[in-house]
Amino acid sequence: MALRCFLPIGILLILCCAACSPDAVDAGDAECTVLFYLAGRDNGLSDEVSEKIDAVAAGWDEYNGNLLILQDDETVESPRLLQLNKKQNKKELSLIGEYPGWTASSAALMEQVFKDVRENFPSKRYGLVLFSHASGWLPEQTLSSPRSLVPGEEGEISLSDFSSALPEGMFRFIVFETCFMSGIEVMCELQGKADYVVASSAEICSPGFTPVYPTVLKYLYQPEPDLVSYATGYYAYWEKRNPASATISVIEMDKIPLLVETIAESLESCQVELSPQISPLAIQRFDKLSSYSLFYDLSDYMRNLLPSQEMQKIDKAIDDCVVYQASTPYLYNGITVDKHCGLTTYILQSGLPYLNECYTQTAYWRWLYGL
Repeated sequence: MALRCFLPIGILLILCCAACSPDAVDAGDAECTVLFYLAGRDNGLSDEVSEKIDAVAAGWDEYNGNLLILQDDETVESPRLLQLNKKQNKKELSLIGEYPGWTASSAALMEQVFKDVRENFPSKRYGLVLFSHASGWLPEQTLSSPRSLVPGEEGEISLSDFSSALPEGMFRFIVFETCFMSGIEVMCELQGKADYVVASSAEICSPGFTPVYPTVLKYLYQPEPDLVSYATGYYAYWEKRNPASATISVIEMDKIPLLVETIAESLESCQVELSPQISPLAIQRFDKLSSYSLFYDLSDYMRNLLPSQEMQKIDKAIDDCVVYQASTPYLYNGITVDKHCGLTTYILQSGLPYLNECYTQTAYWRWLYGL
């Protein structure tokens, strides 16, 4: 679905260089640098990239920090890194560098961009906002739509490759303006890569965060990023829409290990194994496929496996991880949301042997079973 809300605003583009990578920029030690990685080439999202740039520009002010945009869509010949500034009440987009021969759907480009940002824009902290398609932990090419991270004509980025591209400890937060990224599997894979993650349990309807960037961008530049207000602004917008369809979570990443440990101990003490099920559709799900689903509520699933005394421990551990969560009562695809703890999980299913095998290779599974 596509909902259009913004008309382009006037932004002056200053050509700073046309190199293959950014020239050195005397940026000083900024309080915060936020990178918007907008990947819309060859995946049906090209039109939304320009709308998001306009919306981000509308929310930008003279904050103590840098705002960078990696733009890759069909309006430019190659990915380019832009910097947004405001001078004398005029907003300018400066071209910092171009990456000919690359696409945003390459983990190698992503790694290079992160390196260039860190070297050329020294900051006390960094934030990443990723816009594209995504499908959580699922292997590449599992779904036709949405697909794995940042799909394009030349391929897509797996979750493990995305994690490898992220510098250890660089990002204070990662915001996924993508579908299905609040999975416990995702959080385990990204351990050490960010302090906080903002993500959705379900699909994100177009235009996503675009309508609220003018009002919520400021929260990313607080001395301590206010991700709860950022997420609340998104939810408040969508709960008033027709259809009102949104899920959102803010997750504290260093609390994830204790959650996984708690789940592992509960499964072991109750002698319960995660084994393939015939039809787990009675458990709260967030995607709607014909005869099965791939993203289920973590708490609801555990509640179907474990006694109440164990669930008290797990729910407390989930509450410690999930700083904020919200969901509309219904999703646009007809799913009713009765339960939403803020984290999702895959459930092994007898009709999905390939995915089941792939699942046993995830960081979450290995962690859960001490492998």
